[in-house]
Amino acid sequence: YDRQNMEKYNDFFHSTSNVTVPQLGVYYGPERIAEYASFVSRASPYFSSVNGVYSEMEFLGNDEDLEVCHFRYLEITEFSFVSAARNDTFYNATSMTRMIYSPNNNKIESVNVHYDAPVLNFLFTELASSDHAREHVCSVMSDICTMTAEKCVDKMAALPISDGPYADGNSQACRFVKAAASKVSWDNCAHMSFAGLADSRGDVKCQKSDLLFPHLFDKSDFMAYGEFQKSSGFIPGVGLAGNMM
Repeated sequence: YDRQNMEKYNDFFHSTSNVTVPQLGVYYGPERIAEYASFVSRASPYFSSVNGVYSEMEFLGNDEDLEVCHFRYLEITEFSFVSAARNDTFYNATSMTRMIYSPNNNKIESVNVHYDAPVLNFLFTELASSDHAREHVCSVMSDICTMTAEKCVDKMAALPISDGPYADGNSQACRFVKAAASKVSWDNCAHMSFAGLADSRGDVKCQKSDLLFPHLFDKSDFMAYGEFQKSSGFIPGVGLAGNMM
């Protein structure tokens, strides 16, 4: 499984596969999962590069009744911003993933992703520190979505950057994510609207956070993650380092 290789998502996932990122939401099926990946991969309009620095994968065991295998994946990724208030801004971030794989159908059943709160807080604050990302959202709304939004950049700037650690409510962060995924699905055009339009499935996004707080990881996961962060030079629970000043 290569998160960057979205062209093979139909090989990696089936229609009921899901990726859960509590701060962003739950994504079902290859197309919706690609929406999440389009924000945190090289396909993102906000980064000039996204590169894996180091990773560790551990086989955690198999469930004989469900006939699936469990894996834990710990990773350091370097993100470089396309344009920011501070030139040449990049950061290294850690993440933890729990993955369930089905050998019988050779598909990934689920992926749960953990980012420490400072990682996403920095990311969205950095994007909101200038009009570059807001202008991108507004250009997507007008050029790709053919939506009319007067004083779009001003309306974006008036929104909160995020809902605390969450980026799925009525915020700039939610629209940054949806604009990155607009080429994957037109539904994201409805999600970006300030009026709260329903998409093709009847879902309304970027209006109210789901405030997801599922128990996706256990104590042993966080112990392993903390050790991984310490051994890699990161402060456990922060997971962020780089040229950010």
